[in-house]
Amino acid sequence: MVSTYNSIYKIILAGAAFLAGLLELSVWWYVGFSFIESFSWKVPFLFLGIICGVLTGGYVWILLRIPFELTYRFDTIKNKVALREYQSVEAFQDDVAYLLIDFFKFPALDIRGGYFKFSGAEPLYMNIDFDIDSIVKKEYYDIQIIDLPERRKAFVIPVMIGGKRLGQMVLFTKGFTLFMLRDMLSDFENQYLDDQLLHIIHNNSVTTISTVN
Repeated sequence: MVSTYNSIYKIILAGAAFLAGLLELSVWWYVGFSFIESFSWKVPFLFLGIICGVLTGGYVWILLRIPFELTYRFDTIKNKVALREYQSVEAFQDDVAYLLIDFFKFPALDIRGGYFKFSGAEPLYMNIDFDIDSIVKKEYYDIQIIDLPERRKAFVIPVMIGGKRLGQMVLFTKGFTLFMLRDMLSDFENQYLDDQLLHIIHNNSVTTISTVN
């Protein structure tokens, strides 16, 4: 049954990507046939429209597939939690950090590095070559996007469940970044990370969890 739902889901995604590419192509063709009279200019213009339509459809396909693929990648970590294979919060933290930084390598959704601090674990810095002390020393209780020099952005993701603070992640991008990355990271924290981290903390009995009033 699950495989049937996955197949239907993929068909829907493919249809949406195809329509996006077709819409892009139709705009180019409308402009080409309506405003360009010279045949020598019309042909390369329409050919460029075909290329842009294919690229648009492909990129939409990638964007729509991200939640599905991220769920699939995180399932490995979730299985290790269920089997109690993690001997420490640090090991779980390492896997989450590697997953996020390795996974988000898409155009305009490219996480370059990050800071991770889960309850009971030492801070983890990955691919950080600039000063971030002013950010990581603060505790945030809502998702924040902070603009930094050199076209960098910091996505601050507090990890919380039921008013209990479990830790914090700060993920860094550089250059143009789609705002939807904020929503993707928020969904990842709410739907996947928080409860699994709580299981790890309880299984390892590492620390007292603070409660937000």
